[in-house]
Amino acid sequence: MAAHGSAPVPGRTMWVFLAERDLMKRTGSTYALFSAFVVMIGQAAAQQTATDGRSASQPAQGPITIHDDGSITVRVGESRKIMNGVQPFLYDAGNDVLLVQSQLSEKPRRNRERINHFPWQFGNYISRDFGQTWQKYVIRPGVDPPFLEGGGLARPDGSYLLLDTYITPTANPDEGEGDLWISRDAFRTIEDPVRMTFSIPGVDFDATKDDGGHEHRAIRLHRSLLELPNGDFLVSAYGCFKGDATPCPYQPKMMKLRSILFRSCDGGKSWKYISTIAVGNVGSEGFGEPVLCRISRGAHAGRLLCFMRTGCDLHQAISDDEGATWSVAKPVEFPGIDVHDERWQQYVDTSDAYVNRYPVATGAMVDPDLTELDNGILACAVGVRIPEKACFRNPRCPRNGNYLAFSRDQGKTWNHIVQLTSGVWTTHYMAIRQIRPNQLYVAYDLGFWGRPDNQTMGCVVDVALSKSRGPVSGRVP
Repeated sequence: MAAHGSAPVPGRTMWVFLAERDLMKRTGSTYALFSAFVVMIGQAAAQQTATDGRSASQPAQGPITIHDDGSITVRVGESRKIMNGVQPFLYDAGNDVLLVQSQLSEKPRRNRERINHFPWQFGNYISRDFGQTWQKYVIRPGVDPPFLEGGGLARPDGSYLLLDTYITPTANPDEGEGDLWISRDAFRTIEDPVRMTFSIPGVDFDATKDDGGHEHRAIRLHRSLLELPNGDFLVSAYGCFKGDATPCPYQPKMMKLRSILFRSCDGGKSWKYISTIAVGNVGSEGFGEPVLCRISRGAHAGRLLCFMRTGCDLHQAISDDEGATWSVAKPVEFPGIDVHDERWQQYVDTSDAYVNRYPVATGAMVDPDLTELDNGILACAVGVRIPEKACFRNPRCPRNGNYLAFSRDQGKTWNHIVQLTSGVWTTHYMAIRQIRPNQLYVAYDLGFWGRPDNQTMGCVVDVALSKSRGPVSGRVP
């Protein structure tokens, strides 16, 4: 397998999007609207590239520090291309090995066992040198790969577990099943999937369509697969239970979601529903895309933090009993980021039919990732869409982009915030992993779904405590 090119990407540029105003009238469904929209973006961006010779997915000048109280030092390395594709998920198998999965511009073969209507094919790239170089990685030739959004876990025995995101219903009531993929040799090979079963009392697989408005009989595992000290596993997920029937304002066929927690006592073969992390009429989407982090030190060692997307503010809930109960979810306050600011109305063109479906000037934080570094600093990656939907027509708002936030008090406050991209096309999905002590690898994207010149990017970020401010949580790292 030949190494993929990893040359640095040059400086700032912007694509121009020329939208046709009657798009909605000429499409018969939300999904058709979205597909046509993607094609139009591709045509417009290609025209711009041909005109000025620049790629449609080059980044803004950056990074930009938007908050710094002096207690944490952050150094962001040079961004390099990993692969073509968007919406990356990142997994660290140890021993220098990283795996990235992104959505390609090609249509899928539709030969997956679970959920075959997903519009894009997934691609995987692997690095065996801490992200310096990347090679294409094929799990099963000729078969659509698993959708690895569900989470990954490095085990003490050297194996690595990966979860397909979809839990689909079985013939038994309140039961779902999913796929567990295992590598025992740092992704040189992956075994055939193990069938997992999920006991989910009260689940309603038929309650909601997906955000494209088409069939979606599934609960979604998302981001987090953790191992507790006794060897049990926890995994976060989102979906609908019976009674979850509040429509999403921008997609009435999709109901507002809840985030939930499962536990396995047998290595991931079977799972039991433990708790609802958060549910309610919050934001435009309810509580989805959860990520978990287990605190390892200080007065709250063992605490679980869960960050969730809502279609507006990011929300946080905490548990001090391994997920059996949770605090009331509250908004996360990042200094310098205000998704309620309506000054961005200039970026909302209500004469555009797509924008006028949901013409809000406020923003939304999406798909957080969360990890604790060896020095105790908590790192969060999050995309900020401003305005929430209109940013996909006009991304130029300077606060629209991809962010990294750092906390020295386990998420109570955020001491240092960096904006990686500003005012350019992105899906706003990011992923982070600690690859060396207090060093992160960060994956993010430039572009839009369905474009052939989309880019998944990566960079190394070093994070240190400022010596003058003392240790994290009163303990010397």
